[in-house]
Amino acid sequence: MQTVSKILFLWILGIVLSSLVQASFTQWVSFLIVFSILFTWIHVKFRFIYLENLLLVLVLLCTVQILDGDCFGVDNDRRIGNGEYKVLLKVMERYGDSELQYKYIVNLQAVFCDSSVLVNDDCLLMQQKGPRSIHFYPGDRFYASVYAKDFPKSKHPALFDFGKYWALKGVEKRLWMNEKPLKIIEYSKSWYYVIRRKQAYLIELLDRQPISVSTQEILSALLLGDKRGVSNSLRDRFSNLGLSHILALSGLHIGLIYGFFASFFGFILRSKPNLQSMCLILIIGLYAILTGASASVIRASLMFVLYALCLFLNRRANPFNIVFMSALFLLIYNSNLLYDIGFQLSYLAVLGILYFHRVFKNSFDKIGTLRKYVLGIVLMTVSAQLSTGILSIFYFKCFSTSFLWANLIFLPLFTLLLYFSGFYLLQLLLGIRLSFVERLLDSYVESVLTFLTFVESLSFAPLLIYLTYDEMLYFYGLIILFCLVFLENKFNLLRVLYMYILLGTYSYYFERDENVKELFVNASKSALVISISANEEQVILTNDFNSVGYLLGDYSLINKINCVDTLSLNPSYKNSFISVLDSYVYFFDRKLIIVEDQEIASFTMNDADVVILRSYREDLFSVMNQFSPEVVLLDARMSSNHRYRMKELGLAQDIQIIDLKDDVYTLSF
Repeated sequence: MQTVSKILFLWILGIVLSSLVQASFTQWVSFLIVFSILFTWIHVKFRFIYLENLLLVLVLLCTVQILDGDCFGVDNDRRIGNGEYKVLLKVMERYGDSELQYKYIVNLQAVFCDSSVLVNDDCLLMQQKGPRSIHFYPGDRFYASVYAKDFPKSKHPALFDFGKYWALKGVEKRLWMNEKPLKIIEYSKSWYYVIRRKQAYLIELLDRQPISVSTQEILSALLLGDKRGVSNSLRDRFSNLGLSHILALSGLHIGLIYGFFASFFGFILRSKPNLQSMCLILIIGLYAILTGASASVIRASLMFVLYALCLFLNRRANPFNIVFMSALFLLIYNSNLLYDIGFQLSYLAVLGILYFHRVFKNSFDKIGTLRKYVLGIVLMTVSAQLSTGILSIFYFKCFSTSFLWANLIFLPLFTLLLYFSGFYLLQLLLGIRLSFVERLLDSYVESVLTFLTFVESLSFAPLLIYLTYDEMLYFYGLIILFCLVFLENKFNLLRVLYMYILLGTYSYYFERDENVKELFVNASKSALVISISANEEQVILTNDFNSVGYLLGDYSLINKINCVDTLSLNPSYKNSFISVLDSYVYFFDRKLIIVEDQEIASFTMNDADVVILRSYREDLFSVMNQFSPEVVLLDARMSSNHRYRMKELGLAQDIQIIDLKDDVYTLSF
């Protein structure tokens, strides 16, 4: 285990370090040759272990970059800019559907201008739904006219960064496809894409069956890994109870399928263990591809395939070795997976379950079968939460308080549903229609979802928590120290644990930010949000209450403030730090005014520190004379041409203009 874990650690270190170094493909190859020669020479002649390890890290760093798919035969400088292009695309993944668009992850292979230019970029493609729309499948290659655009940059640290999110997935651009007719040049005949098309066929087959919409959503997610049809309300109900992993195909589902077929083949192939292992490897591999070969499915499938392979080779399988080896294989295949949230959470969950099961397994030897089953679910759930809970809070800013008893109740119910729905899908593939099975399946799903709603109504709401990157690392260090001291009995580290806790306590109490007093203004084409904060409280003014969460992001959680009121624009309101009257907002010793399209003379007061213009004004100079503001904010609902002309007017008259389409405005006190 030490060898595999050491190689995995060095490989991860190489991935992290390689992101800090910019070099061409040729340079990386040259570096690899030089470092490999040095490593071999020092290993043979001197055997300086620390220098060897350093050179090994450098060799792995170069190897990571060379194995990166962007390097093969394509100049990385050949990136398309923003604008219209004729391109050659290959569909990698059907990402999702909305009411208006199909979305795909595509590989941009060539651009046709004056001459053909080879490119190798992954992009997010949007295709408008319409009567002439062609629904593409993985493996399809086609020519198309597209408009390319960069992902928007985050306007504020509290807001979601789309560009960073997609960059970590290796996706470079957004493409909007022209509605003109397309020329499809290839339907892929490879076995991989044939099976992937079969997945799409099965999803469409389920959609055509006379079962309820909820049953279709659950079955598509449970069996085929397609969560695109699952409604947001249903996802929220699972998330609030800490059951999101049930809807996401992962190790839980692969483990249940592996267990079923292992028992089945163990019965019919009792005297042929090698054939059992080969059948299990084949079934798990085919199922992984059939369910979309998503990152979570590939991770779990690879672990079980490696385990079955060890049985086939009559080798003793160390579970930690299997986990580390599967992670190493995946990171060699795609280094960007290291930054994938699902990759991090799934491997942490598996490692946590394996570790705590090893520590407490002796406690399960002398108890009954039912108690062992219940305690097994409890131990698995708590172990997974201990290992992934901190990271989940860091990414998703919430923590379910009902995860333990919700998993204890619903895991058996959904295990039964998985087997039942598998039988139903097999029946459809064989061309058999049993109406009573459909009615029974509908009734079962409806009963489970009704019970889920009832349990949710009795549960506490999820805790909203914000953790910084440093705090996340600190808490993981604390968990590791607790395990070493109290579970591994390394009491010589007790002093280290005490000092670590004291350091964290000092940082929390003496390095906290002072109470935030701030004006925060953000806007989109459909909404305007004004937030004023003081005394750990917040008042929000908006014209669209549904957009508040999107436009504020994690602002409130970061600053640890509670919203005391959410108001529509132009109300009458007053509290200890804000007063609103007509179009004026008074906060502390400042004034803000919201100007729609009314005449300037209609305003009874003449001064303001901040002016928000919600519509185009040719009389910008009159606005400045009337209010004498420090800054003018342009609402994002203005057209691009109007915002551009307003900024030109402001520049000509030396007026500070901030465009809320591209930025947010904050004023701190």
